[in-house]
Amino acid sequence: MILGVLGGRKTDDEVTRVSCALAKLNNEKLKMVFVITIDRKLPIDKEVRESTAIAENSLQNMEMLAKELRVKQSGEIIQARFQGSAVVQQIDEIGATTVVIGLPQRKPYDQGKVSESINYFLRSFLLPSGHSKRDSLTFSTSPSSASL
Repeated sequence: MILGVLGGRKTDDEVTRVSCALAKLNNEKLKMVFVITIDRKLPIDKEVRESTAIAENSLQNMEMLAKELRVKQSGEIIQARFQGSAVVQQIDEIGATTVVIGLPQRKPYDQGKVSESINYFLRSFLLPSGHSKRDSLTFSTSPSSASL
């Protein structure tokens, strides 16, 4: 299973293209998720209309692109306190072997810095965990599309 993580950014298009290419190449299913981060001051099930509209639009655009590329996929909007843990939970639930994440382009002085969510992914999957699904997990980051 391939998991594509959308964020309502310019990189969503490339995340979808890379995810679709990997799904076709490896004859795997594709799931796209958009995580809406909910502030701790709000109930977790509180609908944040603006964020929900962005997520729905992003998923709809990516579904159309996947259809053009002739790849069947499913999409889901997830509300969580923290994007990193929500994606890790999705990876475990669906048994994803590959995760494609879009990283925003950084300014030159930001070299070496990554988001808190990416740090969470790396700590969760690149350190010995004893979890068999994680032994073969591949990350592909976009726009550079480099595998870790």
